[in-house]
Amino acid sequence: MKKKILLIDQADFIGGAELFNLDLINNLNTEEFKLNLLFSGNQNYQKKIKKKINEYAYPLPKIKSGFFKYWNLIKSVWLIRTIVKREKIDLIQTNTIRTHILAALAKKIFKLEVKLVWFVHDFTFPAKPLKKLIKIPNQILTCSETVKKDLLQKTNQSFAPKIAVVYNGVIPQKIKKEDKQMKALHNFIRTGTTRNVLQKFKIGIIGRLDPWKGQDVFLKAAKKVLEQNKKVEFSVIGSSSEYDRATIAFEQKLKELVKKLDLENSVTFSGYVEDLATEMKKLDIIVHASKKSEPFGRVIIEAMNFGKIVIASELGGPGEIIQNNQDGYLIAANNPEALAEKILEVLANENLREKVAYNAQKTVKTKFDLKEQIKKIEEVWRD
Repeated sequence: MKKKILLIDQADFIGGAELFNLDLINNLNTEEFKLNLLFSGNQNYQKKIKKKINEYAYPLPKIKSGFFKYWNLIKSVWLIRTIVKREKIDLIQTNTIRTHILAALAKKIFKLEVKLVWFVHDFTFPAKPLKKLIKIPNQILTCSETVKKDLLQKTNQSFAPKIAVVYNGVIPQKIKKEDKQMKALHNFIRTGTTRNVLQKFKIGIIGRLDPWKGQDVFLKAAKKVLEQNKKVEFSVIGSSSEYDRATIAFEQKLKELVKKLDLENSVTFSGYVEDLATEMKKLDIIVHASKKSEPFGRVIIEAMNFGKIVIASELGGPGEIIQNNQDGYLIAANNPEALAEKILEVLANENLREKVAYNAQKTVKTKFDLKEQIKKIEEVWRD
């Protein structure tokens, strides 16, 4: 008999946590598990669901609206209870802080026998409610050791046995070693020399436009790189959040910074990109410039999977993904000089680029294979 699962994901927008949940839905063993999904009704999110599952769309209340605005909070908790009873749910898995709180309240208030798993993807769980609510879930999964450490610091070490790490994953690309002879011949036909003298390197930063994500650091580094190497183009891929005025203001500041640094002819803003894989394949180097500790850094493993060179801030999750100078690079946070120096070093050494790109794909295959990560979740559900 199939185990009946209720996944709860607010999904107001599509970030790393939401993409992971979509990967889970689309790759889960449906012979063993029957899925139900409660989410906000986001159509972009819904379009990405490829499996046939029971969907419940409801505008889950926002945390910032004064203890979820009580009436909406009550309705949401009651809805969870109703779905659990109607569908005879065996296990609930929640995907964001808002849904962790809602499901914990439903389980506690209505004394639901259902098992509860939290999947925690970030650091923003308020410490006071966490200390009370952490006792309720049967299991907690985190996207990195960094997030696990954050939860234990906000509570205490006695909860360590109920917290396990499951990394984000991707479907590994086939690892290809470049044919140098064919590459040299191609260059000779085009330019009369075996070197690619026409090549323009493309460097990008991918993610929501947010002050802590460090797009301003990226632009300042771009200015320094162009002072020494003119054959470089820079891309800022991502948009601000319509739900966060600070990010909207930051996007405007970034565009003003481009003008101030005289980068209009060298930097493009792509906005939100639906087909991120296609954009990523166009890039040679992908920068991850977070100024604060990153819970994981999903875009890093996506880039490594395509054999891209990743230069990332050393804070948080990236340090668990990248082996510095082996399959990518870790640098000091909020340091445009260090970022520019590393970019120039990578651009100047083709053999190094090939080695690091090859190792990056090997790392993804051995450590971040999506199927293996989903098996870990399925095992938790069986237990």
